[in-house]
Amino acid sequence: MGYDGQIDAADASFAEAEAQLRRIGDTWGLVGVTAVRAGIATATGRQASAARDYGETLTKSAQLGSSWMACTALFGLGRTAARRQRWLLAAQLFGAAEAVCEAIGSTVEINGGPSAVRLIQEARAALGSGSFEAAWTKGRDLTSDETVATGRVAAMELAISEAPAASVLPGLTDREWEVVQLVALGRPNKVIAAELHLSVRTVENHLSHIYAKLGLASRSELILVALKQGSIA
Repeated sequence: MGYDGQIDAADASFAEAEAQLRRIGDTWGLVGVTAVRAGIATATGRQASAARDYGETLTKSAQLGSSWMACTALFGLGRTAARRQRWLLAAQLFGAAEAVCEAIGSTVEINGGPSAVRLIQEARAALGSGSFEAAWTKGRDLTSDETVATGRVAAMELAISEAPAASVLPGLTDREWEVVQLVALGRPNKVIAAELHLSVRTVENHLSHIYAKLGLASRSELILVALKQGSIA
């Protein structure tokens, strides 16, 4: 139903299914429903919802010891990161997904599908081969526990509210809004610069403008304001 535009009806059906599965204690059924809901959220452009559901799928997969579902969730998070143009994060998640897939004899094409293959190519083009390979290798080299932890953190980051900056912190440009989001997640300026493909100096300038516009004096004050205003979901 989600693909026909009946998103509300689809969500209601998923909620009912989840309630029934919880009543009978069917954890496998729950993780399956969550994964399908994540896929539909991706297809209908609801990237924040997709990230939350893929994160939940990854967590449940780890609890159940299902590498196949974990692989699916990691590829889903990678696609979500790529569609948000978080290229470094996407490359790392795709690398982690490939490693999990290889361990169970699967492939990118099988678990990630054509969209993952295409977005992997886009990430390589956006980052350049050197940066892409470094992020990809970083993902591949994660331990099982590190992979789950990385995926869960990525899910939280990608589930950040996509509301326009003007609705929560008036006066900020879209780029300043992106900087605020990453600051609120505890990212240092060097990491913010890499994520947004800016120089560290440019990030510092953005922060100076943000402080001036909001009447703030420090990074900690900015984080508090962002949280109080509901800028971070």
